[in-house]
Amino acid sequence: MIDYKSARYVTTLAECQTIRAAAEQLYISSPALSMYIKNLESEIGCALFSRDKNCFVPTEIGWRYISCAQRILQINREFEADLSSYLRHS
Repeated sequence: MIDYKSARYVTTLAECQTIRAAAEQLYISSPALSMYIKNLESEIGCALFSRDKNCFVPTEIGWRYISCAQRILQINREFEADLSSYLRHS
């Protein structure tokens, strides 16, 4: 349920707290990010964020999702470093 793209989008939104700021950081449009989050929440069957005006605050399950997503992103960073090292020494 948590793929790399979802991990990036959800953690970035949690960090930025607004769709606009997160979308700018992710280099996508605000409507595209908003739609992606809505579809993801629909797919998993619960809200990952509560919305207070323009501020997105992770729900309890949202924090759990973010915790898992951060581990996925860390694993990806570790592999990228390993790959880079491997390619330099090949």
